[in-house]
Amino acid sequence: MSESSNTSHSPQQPPGSPKSASKLVLPKGLQALFLDAGNTILSLDFEFLSQILLQAGLAESGAKLDASSLARAEAAARVNVTEYLEGGHSTEADGTLPIYLQAMLVHAGATAAALSLDALHPLAQQLKEPKTWDALWSQLDPELPGLFRQLRERGLRLIVVSNADGTVARKLANVGLEDAFDAVIDSQLVGVEKPDPAIFHLALEIAACPAEKALHVGDLPTIDYVGARAAGCHACILDPFGDWGPSKYPSAPNLKSICQALLTSD
Repeated sequence: MSESSNTSHSPQQPPGSPKSASKLVLPKGLQALFLDAGNTILSLDFEFLSQILLQAGLAESGAKLDASSLARAEAAARVNVTEYLEGGHSTEADGTLPIYLQAMLVHAGATAAALSLDALHPLAQQLKEPKTWDALWSQLDPELPGLFRQLRERGLRLIVVSNADGTVARKLANVGLEDAFDAVIDSQLVGVEKPDPAIFHLALEIAACPAEKALHVGDLPTIDYVGARAAGCHACILDPFGDWGPSKYPSAPNLKSICQALLTSD
């Protein structure tokens, strides 16, 4: 697919009500928890994103650009991004963020015809400016740090496994998580990215545990689920609105619910 095309991946509007999904069954004897960073540990600041999109004039596209509408649209857009990534594209390629933005805006009510990928490339470049990108990925559930600490006190190894641009550790430090994990694996720094199972093999080596005793949690099935399963790990997809349909992937609404379940499991 040409990255300037806006036909093959034009997203459909999200359904009016969430669908049920396959709920995660926690594996017994878990020794390691691997976590994606964006949309797993860290969430987008949708208030800030709303300001940027309004300043870019995208209200004229018909999209609802309030934070609540963008949060719902972002989750729905993950389905479209996953379909795009199934073609062998990298999450870190220049063409991926415009696809993500286009899908998000269409799910927010924009007309696809008003949102060519060529027009969205400059906006994507603006968003990826380091200070802006750090500020966008800056939202953290306030209960997570305490949950991470309790899990590690119980002997669970926590390792971040992220496709990123070399700045994941900095983003985590920005929200006070610099000491929350046993390791942070950033694809840019290690030279391999999900879904290549090699990045999970690296995490398993650090965790010193067999693959069947590790659970990976992320937001994109083609990247997180496929890669983790190829390495022999258990995997769970975060699906806050049930966009993946019934029984397609083991899922949970958010990371907090998984951490809480791990702390109360035998």
